[in-house]
Amino acid sequence: MESANLNKEIASSVKAAVRVRPLSKNEEHDLCQTCVDVQRATNEIILANSTAFTFDHVFLPDTTQDDVYRECIYDMIEGCFQGYSASILAYGQTGSGKTFTMGSGIEYSDPTKEGILPRAIMHIFQRCASYEREAELKEIALSKCVVSCQFIEIYNENIYDLFNKENIDFRSQKNSDKHVVFENSNGEIAVTNITTRFVTTAHETLDCLKEGALSRTTAATRMNSVSSRSHAIFTVNLQFERVVPSVTTSNPSLREQIRAKIHFVDLAGSESLKRTGATGQRAKEGISINSGLLVLGNVISILGDPMKKGAHVPYRDSKLTRLLQDSLGGNSRTLMIACISPVDRDFSETKSTLNYAQRARNIRNRVKVNQDKHSRQIIQLQMEIERLRALVDKNEHLSSVDYDQASNSALNQELERIRSYIYTIQRSINETNNVSQTLKRDLESVRDHRLINDTTFDYDQALNQCLMRSDEI
Repeated sequence: MESANLNKEIASSVKAAVRVRPLSKNEEHDLCQTCVDVQRATNEIILANSTAFTFDHVFLPDTTQDDVYRECIYDMIEGCFQGYSASILAYGQTGSGKTFTMGSGIEYSDPTKEGILPRAIMHIFQRCASYEREAELKEIALSKCVVSCQFIEIYNENIYDLFNKENIDFRSQKNSDKHVVFENSNGEIAVTNITTRFVTTAHETLDCLKEGALSRTTAATRMNSVSSRSHAIFTVNLQFERVVPSVTTSNPSLREQIRAKIHFVDLAGSESLKRTGATGQRAKEGISINSGLLVLGNVISILGDPMKKGAHVPYRDSKLTRLLQDSLGGNSRTLMIACISPVDRDFSETKSTLNYAQRARNIRNRVKVNQDKHSRQIIQLQMEIERLRALVDKNEHLSSVDYDQASNSALNQELERIRSYIYTIQRSINETNNVSQTLKRDLESVRDHRLINDTTFDYDQALNQCLMRSDEI
């Protein structure tokens, strides 16, 4: 894993990609006309032979799932192993290929059809294995990578835990009220009472994904026989240990804990109620979906407009935007994949989607390495020790020179003061290290109980106790 200036924030623009789906059999039968022209050489989408939109990536209808992953996602996952969080959002009208592209839907028997999510999961565990092998070859003692995941949906402006069957079977305001969005001690957006699954293999993680995907709210509409009626966010949390980069300290034995979070966001379809043919409950869902997407659009417009710099950003106007606060304008490398239909009867929705994605490109995030706060404190203290030791060496050299007695006495007093300060700092480092190791052992104990499926062990209570101790420290 590469060295980095750990305290430095880096400007990172939100990237936007557009994927055009192929014509469906019904559209071919109806002799539908296309209104989209893809220019790969210039990364442009030309709509109705007139309006041109420029993006970071554009994909033709025959683009493979692997091509999309290699061009857009691969480097983002690699960046997570340097400590940078990532967010991937799929946006577009119903039936435009969002869930297919993201890979958060049904299982595909053909591996070439697997979307971003399953490919990213395989990539993460392959990278963990290679990192651990690399450490062994270099004879560096590092703890194993720890991977966990969460899966939530936002349905009718309520948050539900897709890993909690009881929560899903009885979708109600009461169940939703258990989940409150808040900012944790690391300054990250989180949700209370959400199940966290610790996973050790790609297969186990994919099983979690399938389990949650089956619980998503879907229904038939005129535009799609299995339309997602909710926004879904699958989150992978990654934590690993590494040797502190030499640019930060000359101590080759110093370790630090690095973490990264990857959000995979499958947004519900964006289109008018009239086109979906929605009535009753389906109409209520559509209003809620469009309301959340409207707030998301407002957030994107404000963040992407240089003239509105410093203006209030209405993250709290929707559960969706509050959850995506880190992804849009925060500490995350973010990609929006706009999925569009090529047919002329979808012109209005396609144009709206392209405008949406183009505005997102103007957003500037501020990303930095997600360093464990205890590791950060230890490194800062270690750097101070090195600075003071250099000062001691300098003063000892000066005191050996033939100065008058008063000057030597002052130098010796300064040396003793610095030595005492070094001792105090070293003791603080040891105490912080001990606390960090204790918390680490507690969390590993929770994970081990999960792995052996100990039904007598209260996972959530144990995790909350660990987090409370961490906050107290």
